[in-house]
Amino acid sequence: MELIKIENATIGNEEVNAVDARGLHAFLEVGRDYTTWIRSRIKEYGFTEDVDYVFPHYGEKSQGRPTIEFIISVDMAKELSMVERNDKGKEARKYFIECERQAKGAVALPKSLPEALRAYADEVEAHNATKQIAIEMKPKADFYDTVVDSKDAVSFREAAKLLAMKFEGKGKPIGQNQLFEYCRDNGILMQNNEPYQSKVDQGYFKIIESKYTNGDMTKISKKTLLLQKGLDYIRKKMESDGYKQGL
Repeated sequence: MELIKIENATIGNEEVNAVDARGLHAFLEVGRDYTTWIRSRIKEYGFTEDVDYVFPHYGEKSQGRPTIEFIISVDMAKELSMVERNDKGKEARKYFIECERQAKGAVALPKSLPEALRAYADEVEAHNATKQIAIEMKPKADFYDTVVDSKDAVSFREAAKLLAMKFEGKGKPIGQNQLFEYCRDNGILMQNNEPYQSKVDQGYFKIIESKYTNGDMTKISKKTLLLQKGLDYIRKKMESDGYKQGL
């Protein structure tokens, strides 16, 4: 039996791997009711309709009426799992990562959670456990030294959590918007939050594009992702400017 069902869905006119947000909510054992949880997470973390999720999607009938659901991309599901900061969230995110890894290798998705976790454990061991460290967000410099040449990419939302930077070690770690602002002020990003071409050429960033329909118009959405080399570059620059890591 699958841990969380993954299926193909159309989000913004693009076929992607996706999950039912209600099913993810049930697995994560969230304390809040489903509707309040998903709407607050979308608002709090800036997820975008027809880019990260589609709504409404009509599910099975309840009391004679079809339920209205959110269908979310696997990338969004991974982020929602991570921000729960509990064992169920870690477990779900590991599963999504392993499913994606196997799909890229043209291997069937694991049929059971133990099978998925065993395969994931082998992958982690082969890479000196660096992915596990990243998932648990341990702010250790040696993690960045280990993965600096990795081709993995993370969003700025995820990067802010991994970096967990505080100015002079005080207050709360900066969030996504503050990280964007820092990068703009320091000539790393342009005002539209896209990296300068020189930074892309240095292997710090990559930009992904997705098409979506707004009425009769087809639009292109761009998202800036940090490669691990870029994550290390920003960490070192922030430390030289007086920032310190600490959750």
